[in-house]
Amino acid sequence: FCVYEISCSFGDSFNFTQAQEVRRNEVLCESPPFHNDNMKRHASIILAIDNGVSKSYHTSPPFSYIQPSFITKIDPRVGSVIGGSLVRVHGIDFVNMESLYCLFGNVPVSAIFVSDKELLCESPEWNYMPKVVKVNVAAANGTLLTAGSHASFQYLKNPVIHEINPSYGAASGGTSVQIKGPELDDW
Repeated sequence: FCVYEISCSFGDSFNFTQAQEVRRNEVLCESPPFHNDNMKRHASIILAIDNGVSKSYHTSPPFSYIQPSFITKIDPRVGSVIGGSLVRVHGIDFVNMESLYCLFGNVPVSAIFVSDKELLCESPEWNYMPKVVKVNVAAANGTLLTAGSHASFQYLKNPVIHEINPSYGAASGGTSVQIKGPELDDW
């Protein structure tokens, strides 16, 4: 028994594309672009196996095409290289799914789905020099879920306070305190 051809169809379109056998018990199929006119957004993948004598068809669990989300803004847009800033990601068409991530540059962090217009993420530590990085949303498998994000997050050196003057004040408040230290001018 020799497999002659393996192909896949997505979205119940019955348009088959060539599949690649990776190893025994594993086949790789690349999803074609979604077309509203002839495909279903949520449907099984149909795997066709043709051994030259007969053709058999097999269905998978459902596969879903997801519309791209758009990030409209993030808040705050600046944080320390030590990470830990709670970042609100505002946008359009976020999807509540298991294993949702924010990408700061290429560093993934878990995202909390608030609504189809908001996610929460904690900025990761940045082990490099201060830098501006793109922010995107992705699924666990690395699939980018945002289209052309223009949102960026700026990592700055963590400020260090060297001096305060005066170091005391009235209990009633109102004392102006001067704070000095390197990197404070970046913030």
